[in-house]
Amino acid sequence: MLDTIVLTSPGGFVLGGFQLSDYVTENRLQVVVPKGSYCFSACFLIFTASGQRVVEPGGLVGSNQPSLGMERRPDSQETDILM
Repeated sequence: MLDTIVLTSPGGFVLGGFQLSDYVTENRLQVVVPKGSYCFSACFLIFTASGQRVVEPGGLVGSNQPSLGMERRPDSQETDILM
């Protein structure tokens, strides 16, 4: 049985991130970002869905404001966070 997901992703589609995060939550999976890997954008949704999160030393996790497929307005405030 699957109990851990290893994450390495620059992000991607927000809808896919939500779907996989639901799977992670429902199945109580551990998520791991290994050394030298990264988990950004939609991947962050999956990372935060787990109650058992591990970022190995040298791994990176980051979040940003999703675009949701819309153009950004010039007056919108963007947010990027690297942890």
